[in-house]
Formats: sequence, C-alpha cells, structure tokens
Amino acid sequence: MAKNKNKAYANAVRIMEIDFVKGVCILLMVAFHLTFTESLYPTIKTIVYLFHMPVFLLLSGYFLPMKMPTRKILKLLLPYMLMETLYAIAACVLPINEHINQPSVWIILQTIFLSPLGPYWYLHTLCLAYIVAFMANKLFIILKVSSPWLCVVLVGVLLSLLVFVRLIAFNSMLFLILGIAIRLLSNKDKKEAYIGIGFLVFFRKFSVEIVALVAMSLLASLCFGYHNLVATIVAIYVMLLAFRLVKGRCCWLLTIGRNTFPILLFSPIFTFLAKLLIAPFSFEPTGILYTIISVAIVVFGSLVVASLLDRLGISRKLFLRQLFICKKGR
Repeated sequence: MAKNKNKAYANAVRIMEIDFVKGVCILLMVAFHLTFTESLYPTIKTIVYLFHMPVFLLLSGYFLPMKMPTRKILKLLLPYMLMETLYAIAACVLPINEHINQPSVWIILQTIFLSPLGPYWYLHTLCLAYIVAFMANKLFIILKVSSPWLCVVLVGVLLSLLVFVRLIAFNSMLFLILGIAIRLLSNKDKKEAYIGIGFLVFFRKFSVEIVALVAMSLLASLCFGYHNLVATIVAIYVMLLAFRLVKGRCCWLLTIGRNTFPILLFSPIFTFLAKLLIAPFSFEPTGILYTIISVAIVVFGSLVVASLLDRLGISRKLFLRQLFICKKGR
C-alpha cells in the first residue's frame, strides 16, 4: 500500500512540476505576443525568446510517442489546419504584423503547409515530428529493429531532411532530438517515460549525463551561437526550483499549464482584441498594468472558448478531443 501511495505521489509531483513549467512558458509567450509589450521591452523579449518555445519543443521531444495510432496524429493535425487556415484568412483582411498583401488560394495553402503564420508554427513542427516518429516506428517494426537509439537516429535523419527543405527550423529539430535523448538517458523503464518521472530525476541529479548536456550546450553556444541551448537548460532548472518555493500556492498556474494547447489555439483572437486596450491604458507609461490585464484576458478568454466548445460537443467533432482539462493528468 505504501509503495502504491509513493508511486501516486511521484506521479502527481511529476504532473505539477511539468505543468508549472508549461504554465510559466505559455504566459511568457502570450505576454510577448502583445505588440505593445514587446515594443516596450525588446531586451526582455530577446531573453524570453531564447528559452520559452525551446522548452516546449524539448518537452514535446521528451513525450513524443514513437508508437501512436493515426488518430493521435489527426488530433493534432486537424486543429492546426483549421486554426492556421482561419489565421491566414484573417491575415488577408486584418491589419496585423503578418498581413498578407496579395491574398490568393496558393498563398493560403503555402501558409498552411509550408510556412505557417502566428504561433501555429509550433503545431506545424509538432505535426511533422509526429508523422516522422510514426514513420520511423513503422519502418523499425518492418526491419525488426528494437534499439531505441537507432530509432532516435532515424528520427534525427528524417527531421534533418525536413530542415534541409526548410519545413522546420534547425533549432526546432535540435530541441526535439534533445528531448528524445533525455528521455532515453533518464528512463531505464519505458513506462517511466510516459509518466515523466525520468525528466524530473534527470534535472534534479548531478550526473555524467547532465554534465555532458551542459558542456554540449556551452560548446554550441561558443562555437555556433546557439545561446538558447544554455538559456533553456538554465530556465528549466530555475522554473523547477521556483516550483519548490511556491508549491501549493500556484493552482491557477497549474491549470494554465494543463491547458497550453487551447491557449495556443485561441490566443491570437484575444491578442488582436487586446490592441483595443492600448489607448485606455496609455496613462500608465511602463505598460505593466496593460500587460497583466491583457494576458489575463487572453488566457481566460481562450479557456472559456475551449470550455464552451467542449460543452457544446463541438471540440470532439472539429478537433477529435476535449480541449479544456480541469483535472490533473496529461
């Protein structure tokens, strides 16, 4: 009985800590997608951009399922295609930064399949990663190869080809592969990769693997200018440490962390509406009050839309999934 309790507690801690990290990063994403905020604090934006999306990519690589049904790919692909299509159409008629001056069917199709606009580039990259992992696993089943490291190498090769044809960015591939490598290094038992205990153990312990990771990050930073490698590793450490300090007082942030997907999907709608608040909050020169209010509106609005679509049964028809997650769990 005690053993089961410890296992359940470990699983709960894993969920809380990872969702805390995701919650912090999605709030930073929303804040610095506000045009007014990023114009006031360009230096902070540069620092945040070094790690906030790389953290998501690293976690996506870590939890990337090699064995997945086609439906799982569709549950990511359909929301991406729908929202990116709507975003591309909106870019043709609305005065946004990524405005399309000469709209056409070809340009919209190119936007959806080749060069996504807005925050949906992340979903585009993740869809391609899912497809690559699916193909790699099928190939290894045919060849009867069981080595997980060989599978990672194959995934890396396929992702490199996508980088070569400019379907995904090199940095995206780098963090996806890094996440997969951390999963293999930190999980001797395959079941642990699913519950995520290995991720926390890896970043808590001082080991040969973590020394090698830091050394690799520093080398890449010095030789190739990939400063985001160091920034991402440091940011994960800092956020995990921050969780220990505020544990029990951040339930709202954990809820946000569990619902990063609907926030990513619907945030552009409310980010555009947040521009209407710039004039009313012009009396406050730092822009901090505007940012806090706008981020709250974007996040809360996105979650309300997700919850409403769930209640109406629309989300399962359009997205093949429930969007709003109110309970603990992945």
